Amino acid sequence: MTPREEPGFVESLAKRESIGPNASIWLNLPMLGNVSSQSYWGRVVVEVWENGESSFHTTYMDQPRKTAFLLEKAMRALQNANTPVLTTTPWSNEPLGVMPGQSLQAFQGRVVVEVWDDQATVAITGTDEQSDLAKRAVQKIIQMIRMIH
Repeated sequence: MTPREEPGFVESLAKRESIGPNASIWLNLPMLGNVSSQSYWGRVVVEVWENGESSFHTTYMDQPRKTAFLLEKAMRALQNANTPVLTTTPWSNEPLGVMPGQSLQAFQGRVVVEVWDDQATVAITGTDEQSDLAKRAVQKIIQMIRMIH
């Protein structure tokens, strides 16, 4: 049993960190399931807002080469029609944070991509259509890749 599978792990982490039910999204552990015989590389999270803005988080934010690697694999997974998409996650459908100007905008949803050696696990949740959220996430990921390179 991995630490994240232990009963109450996420709940105890959230209480300990005092940042609510989405505390586990910041961990560098797979939360959308495991892929046997593959190494977990990290997670890309894009949150989408009504006004078209999106916020972005990934593992290794302080390491541009690893961030670019994750972003490129996440983009390919979102663009691949054969990538299965989960519609439930261990996180609430509330934003991780509100950026300036977003407080008056409705939160549309979240796209999460967990990257493994040879595949990715994708979850899309929110009030907007999955395809729209995925498209907006790809746009944000492309923007971030350009900034890194």
